[in-house]
Amino acid sequence: MKASNACRGELSCIGNYSLTGRRLGRGHFARVEEATHRLLAKKVAIKIIDVSCIEEEYARRHLHREPRVMARLRHPCIAALYETLTVTPPRGPRLMHLHRYIDRLHIIIYLHINTQVLRCTYPH
Repeated sequence: MKASNACRGELSCIGNYSLTGRRLGRGHFARVEEATHRLLAKKVAIKIIDVSCIEEEYARRHLHREPRVMARLRHPCIAALYETLTVTPPRGPRLMHLHRYIDRLHIIIYLHINTQVLRCTYPH
């Protein structure tokens, strides 16, 4: 999917969440930012999809499919989806997916433990 070049508006707050300024990842038309709930002080990962950057109509039509599928999944290797939001700042609409925040150390430990379990359970 293509992203147009003139689309990277900045946000500092989304609903009850304040962006920390730490980017966790990015793609053609979305980025993932670390944020903190202002009342609960709980970290989340927010996938910010810039809808105006998506040039293909079929991609725009199917944007809401991902959160519907994510909401049904319960697996330790998939960060849980907490909620979705839509905001319309001056630079165009954004779709937000708020996920459980998992820091790198927890991912490395989890993968190390579960890789060993898989080797024991399913020998080659």
